[in-house]
Amino acid sequence: MQTKKKLSDIRFAIVCHLQKADRPLIMNHIAKGINVRPQSVEYHLSKLTEEGVVLVQSQYGHNYYFLQPIFYMEDAETVLMKLLMPWIKKFAEETETEEQDKTQVVINNLSYYFQLFFNSIRKNIT
Repeated sequence: MQTKKKLSDIRFAIVCHLQKADRPLIMNHIAKGINVRPQSVEYHLSKLTEEGVVLVQSQYGHNYYFLQPIFYMEDAETVLMKLLMPWIKKFAEETETEEQDKTQVVINNLSYYFQLFFNSIRKNIT
C-alpha cells in the first residue's frame, strides 16, 4: 500500500470510491479500494464526517460510511442550475452590454460561479 499521498488526494479518492460503490462501506473496504493505510483512511473519514460530506451509521458492530445523498443524485447539476438560473438571468439583465450576447453573459457568469463553487469544495475536502 502507498503511504505518501497528499491530503486532498486521499479525501478526493475516498469520495470518489464511495460514489462509485453506491452503497455504504466499512473503513477497511475503503482503504483497500483506494490503496491507502486504514489508519490514514480513518483519519480522513473523520474529517469528511465532521465537514458533513460523509455520513456514518453504526450497524452490526461496524461503522458504515456513505456520502450525502446529493452525491448520488444523477440530476444534481440540473437541480443546481434551476436554483441558480434566476439569479444568473437577473445579473445578465443588469449587465449593460451591447457587444456581448446575453447568453454569453449567462455562460460566463455560470462558469465563474462554478469555478468558485468547486474551488470551495476542494478547499473543504483538503
